Amino acid sequence: MDSVHQGFADQTAHEVFDMTIYVLIAMGFTLWCLWLLKGACSKYAVAKASRHWRQTQGRMLSTELWGLRNVDGAMQDVERLSIRYAYEVNGHRYESSRVAFFTVIYPDTVQFAEKYPVGSAVAVRFDPRDPSNATIIPGLNPAKPFSDIVLAGLGVLVGIGVTIGLYTGILDAFN
Repeated sequence: MDSVHQGFADQTAHEVFDMTIYVLIAMGFTLWCLWLLKGACSKYAVAKASRHWRQTQGRMLSTELWGLRNVDGAMQDVERLSIRYAYEVNGHRYESSRVAFFTVIYPDTVQFAEKYPVGSAVAVRFDPRDPSNATIIPGLNPAKPFSDIVLAGLGVLVGIGVTIGLYTGILDAFN
């Protein structure tokens, strides 16, 4: 009998059940990260394509800053931004709330809210194949264009490593 099978023969049913549960959890984590990676790659492609979408004029319907942050010693709602804008394409009216394909955070939130108050005109980029898909800031986050892909990819690698480590017993050394 080889060493792998001998190792299983020496384990109690309870130990094998525990290991199986951990392996299944690690596999579930890996599958979840693969799903996140698929979404990140899809979002990357759409964000990249948005730089070439058609443009139309829109109107800001609402702009709200929220999320407390210490600014000059005072707590203010400036961390995040929620917006709503309307625009027309081929005679059809659309509304959207997407600022960008990445999270806009302070101080960019304040600058955006000051530049586009309620009622102001705004340039809207829209997908010509689906005009309901629109954004105000097209493209990728210039500071971190691959952040979602890298994070999800690392999750996949960690999940695979833990799954293999648990399955082969390599991680038993950490007990």
